[in-house]
Amino acid sequence: MKLTSSQIREQTFSKKLKGYDPEEVNQFLSYVAEEFDLYALENERLKEEIESLREKLNEYQVKESVLRETLIAAKKFAEELKKNAQKEAELIIKEAEIKAEEIINQSAKEVRRLKEEILSLKRIRRDFEVKLLNYIDSVQHLIESQRKEEEREPKIDFLTKEE
Repeated sequence: MKLTSSQIREQTFSKKLKGYDPEEVNQFLSYVAEEFDLYALENERLKEEIESLREKLNEYQVKESVLRETLIAAKKFAEELKKNAQKEAELIIKEAEIKAEEIINQSAKEVRRLKEEILSLKRIRRDFEVKLLNYIDSVQHLIESQRKEEEREPKIDFLTKEE
């Protein structure tokens, strides 16, 4: 079950004699819920950005495939021209290969850049997850220490029978 900010805001705790200040607890829960919303929005934005980058990567991969097919077609065309004019065909092939290589190099650079960007976003996401887990862990430790403290306190029975 995923935790939501509304669940954090609506969380109630049982009241004990020497318990926490309800107003302070509610303020803290409100703060945690707001932070939770911010992290959820950031996480959603990062997911959308990753999806956008994946789409761009797919587009570049399609372009690269088209470029490779174009290069193959250009080579066949150059072989046919070679029969008619060898010198002219050699120049066309060289120019086409240079241009194709530049385009492939540019595409490869862009693919590398996008992969690095994706890795960077993944690192940011991991860092966020670690911070969030550390925060949750510290809250759990705080709650556990409070429970232990309450268990060590002597129990006072306020309800005594009158004789």
